[in-house]
Amino acid sequence: MIRKNKIIILLILGIPCGIFGLYFTALMVHDTYLPGAIVWLGPLIGFFVPTGIYLVILVIVDEFRDIMGK
Repeated sequence: MIRKNKIIILLILGIPCGIFGLYFTALMVHDTYLPGAIVWLGPLIGFFVPTGIYLVILVIVDEFRDIMGK
């Protein structure tokens, strides 16, 4: 039961992080007239996209470990 809760928590954290990262990317691409957009959107993109991808990959790896272990 603890393992399933961990998977749910990782997905709840990972998927929104990826979505927010893509949203910030779209804002930066769309808002080309604001030079300061890169300054405040760059760190957000740099944090959220890799974090979202990493958390979802953790879930996938955890599932593969469970399948291979049985």
